[in-house]
Amino acid sequence: MVDETSISNKALRRIGSRPLTLFGTDGTKEDDACATFLTEAVKTTLKLYNWTFATRRSQLTAHGTAPAWGYDYAYLLPTDFIHLITAHPSDNQRSKIRDYLIEMHEDASSADLKQAIYTNTNLCYIRYVAYHVKFDEMSPDFVDLLAFVLARDLAAALSISISEQQISDDIFKRLFTKATSRDAMQQPLEPRPPGSWAQSRSSRGRWSDEIWTD
Repeated sequence: MVDETSISNKALRRIGSRPLTLFGTDGTKEDDACATFLTEAVKTTLKLYNWTFATRRSQLTAHGTAPAWGYDYAYLLPTDFIHLITAHPSDNQRSKIRDYLIEMHEDASSADLKQAIYTNTNLCYIRYVAYHVKFDEMSPDFVDLLAFVLARDLAAALSISISEQQISDDIFKRLFTKATSRDAMQQPLEPRPPGSWAQSRSSRGRWSDEIWTD
């Protein structure tokens, strides 16, 4: 079972520290450190790639207050937003918004700043990576990468002297490549955008709704 305890223990074992009995209840310095850094480690790892298990879709609603200048519409982003994958002016996934900006937008009703996407389109659909904390839905490769990210934070927080081999950049790159390669296998090939360029290549290949074939 993948949960906070198993991920924390995977990270602790990497740096040679004692494991937890149950996350959040041990009362040890290791438990306190894991409780402090796990959430941020999840967010950091999610930011690294467009993970399939954390991808969400949303039709956004235009905010009542437009941007001060430069764009016609402001759309507040979901509260679980980590990063944007694509933005669309309609529910046709092949049509994409190219001109947009993500900034903090002032909510006039509360005077709070909230993250928003600015565009000139009167509709906005997005695919995005969401903050995902259902650990049992994370892929095993993602969990390995997450535990590595957490281990680096724990080593510093616990003042544990470890060898470079335990948390080296080479190990990180290997774990990242493995996780993203397997995740990519679950994604369909992105179609090439229709238009003059694609049409000009018709002599070398065939355009279809699914993929470009040579």
